[in-house]
Amino acid sequence: KTAAGATGGLIGGIIGGALYDPVLHFTQDNHENHIARLVAICVIGLIAGLGTGLIENAVKTGWLKVSAGLIAGKQFILYRDPTFIGSALSCHIYLFRDPAVGKRHAAVHIVPGGFEIENLPLGSGTLVNQEQIVGRRRLRNGDLIQIGSTVMTFQEKKKAA
Repeated sequence: KTAAGATGGLIGGIIGGALYDPVLHFTQDNHENHIARLVAICVIGLIAGLGTGLIENAVKTGWLKVSAGLIAGKQFILYRDPTFIGSALSCHIYLFRDPAVGKRHAAVHIVPGGFEIENLPLGSGTLVNQEQIVGRRRLRNGDLIQIGSTVMTFQEKKKAA
């Protein structure tokens, strides 16, 4: 994630810096170049944000998209190994205001060739495709994970054949 941010910032800085002189020339603001600076800084921010998002999207291999619950529509890219899911603020995926969610309810592990989900002892159960899991279970593209009232869809980038 840090590399994606740094790359996006670098791209934004290069493009914003390259636009500084042309904007200064067109604004004829040779003594006080505030407009050129403003445009360059705005472009740097815009390109850095877009670049970070595009690079993050290009390098992700697995993610969870919340389809039901308080945070429906949110997407979590699975960078960490493990990625903890629960009601504790320290969890990477924080599911709040749901009494059925344990402090560290489940963990998603990156394993050779894919991902696995593990039901942890502090939770009240984790369902994958409406089946209670015990221990770990391999995740497949499209699996529905339910923790408390939150339902997430596991999505995985297709591997090249």
